[in-house]
Amino acid sequence: MLRRSAPRHLLPPDEAEVALQNLREIDFYSWENRNKDDLRKEYPTEYRAWKAGDPDGLVVDGKKPLWETWDRAARVWDETRSNNSANERQQQRILAEGGEERTATLVVCHGTGKALLGSAFGL
Repeated sequence: MLRRSAPRHLLPPDEAEVALQNLREIDFYSWENRNKDDLRKEYPTEYRAWKAGDPDGLVVDGKKPLWETWDRAARVWDETRSNNSANERQQQRILAEGGEERTATLVVCHGTGKALLGSAFGL
């Protein structure tokens, strides 16, 4: 969930929260809802790669979930910048009416934080 600016009382009345499709948990495909001990036994190399954060070593159903998550994180930042640019005209209107000069973007997520931070810093 992406929310522009904070706290709520500083937002214009028509400012809305924006749900970003790319801001979601990692996809584990056939590993979803499986017991970790079973995965460790059935896929020891891939499981170790997942725990080590090795994006090339974790392959599930022919896909690379860690790379996919990092790619989505980069797209989240692109979408965030795009949303900010699209709202600049509205921000200028708010400033003209004596609103706050500060703007911020709050990104709320669980589990994808490392990918978001890494992509933000170009890692």
